[in-house]
Amino acid sequence: MDDISINVALARMEQTVSGDGKPVYFTIEFIKDDGSIRKMKAQKHVKFPAAETGKDEKSNFKYNLKNKGSILLYDTEAKGYRTIKIDRIIKFNDSNVLH
Repeated sequence: MDDISINVALARMEQTVSGDGKPVYFTIEFIKDDGSIRKMKAQKHVKFPAAETGKDEKSNFKYNLKNKGSILLYDTEAKGYRTIKIDRIIKFNDSNVLH
């Protein structure tokens, strides 16, 4: 199994569309607040029009994710947003993440 730095993993998460215009998905494994490990298929920067959801997605945040050391990802299987603490990420696309 390969190792990858957290900075490279975060940069790869920013790639939202492939060269042929298709959405980019990735798997991420992290430690939840309760200490359990969760693996999730995710995307970053998934936005839905306000007309589709009935509200502006960004209006729900009451704090700055970056200042809290967190990222917002869209869980493609649960079809919902998840906030993940960067320092708790342990794998990205089956590669061990080095902090």
